[in-house]
Amino acid sequence: MAEGSSLFACHRWQRFLEDRLTTKIAYLLWHDEDGKLIAALPTYSGGPDETPSPFTLTKVIHSEAAPPSGFAVLGGTAYGYHNDGLLIRPDVSAGERASLARTMVETFREFATSLGADYTAFLCVPQARLTELSEAGYGHPSVGLLNTVATLDLQATTFEGYLHTLPKRRRQEIGRERRIFENSGLVWGPATLPDDFDEIAALFEFTYRQHGYPPADPAGLRQNLEAQARCFGEDTLVLTCRDEGRLVGAVSGFVNGSQWVVPWLGLDYEVARRTALYFNLGYYLPIECALARGATTIDFGIKALHAKVSRGMTIEPKWALVEPSSEGASGWSAAVREHNRRSFDEFQEENGERATEFLTAKWSPQAPLPGAD
Repeated sequence: MAEGSSLFACHRWQRFLEDRLTTKIAYLLWHDEDGKLIAALPTYSGGPDETPSPFTLTKVIHSEAAPPSGFAVLGGTAYGYHNDGLLIRPDVSAGERASLARTMVETFREFATSLGADYTAFLCVPQARLTELSEAGYGHPSVGLLNTVATLDLQATTFEGYLHTLPKRRRQEIGRERRIFENSGLVWGPATLPDDFDEIAALFEFTYRQHGYPPADPAGLRQNLEAQARCFGEDTLVLTCRDEGRLVGAVSGFVNGSQWVVPWLGLDYEVARRTALYFNLGYYLPIECALARGATTIDFGIKALHAKVSRGMTIEPKWALVEPSSEGASGWSAAVREHNRRSFDEFQEENGERATEFLTAKWSPQAPLPGAD
């Protein structure tokens, strides 16, 4: 079902979620008359105390109209930056796919009702999947912006080739940053697994605190790294950087064929300020490694969008489609509109008015996407 889909739909990612989440996971499956599997929908159900909490949605729409903090059923995925939504065999015709999508949405609703859910949702939905789910009758009118994700499409096979896709001034700046790093005496390379896990987890926890995130448990971060290595094996990406043996930087991600996902970065910021460590370990070294393995895309996650766009990345808005229970539906459409307007203003304020030119899908409060009316 995940053929041609993102890392967040592959079987190894599902194993990773099964290993790490405390939400109840169930797979809704559809077969043809011959018993052949033609469609699937992973579901994740639980309350606000689950790990991770499905109720990130209550932080998305800051309004009295937000769904009650009760029991939720999520479709597609409960973690990560992308949701492939309804997994349907690629050889199914367009008409059959549309009909099957409607059936899948209705079955998903019935399943959630049988569990007593307060609401259902699809998180981190890209434009194409948003359109399909909307046309299948799901999520209207509750489409709220969840986050924006930066992706680099590699149009070259070498780092020099990548540089030549950028403006001359940016190439010169990257050359300067790479020289600073090369002359810093820092030593980088693949992590020694599992020996480095405790150090990496501690550095990630420190970085989260520096960015004002809620406190993270180093033991839980270590378990996350262990599950990542266990489920992805050789396709686990973990690079470290040391200053005379002391860990000062680490980046962690996943490899899925030609797609790389690099969501986690930990830094000693005092060292980073004088060595250009952030740009090298966060961007340039993963790009070099990805090119060496024939990657065509790298997902660099959320935040720091200005730095990412200036290095050739595009930005894609990801959406949360929500269907609250009848008790939570009152005023929801107006709350979503207000949230999207505020998010658009914040996006421009943080990244500049021209930042919307780099979005891969049209997004503005004046031209809402399907289901946002």
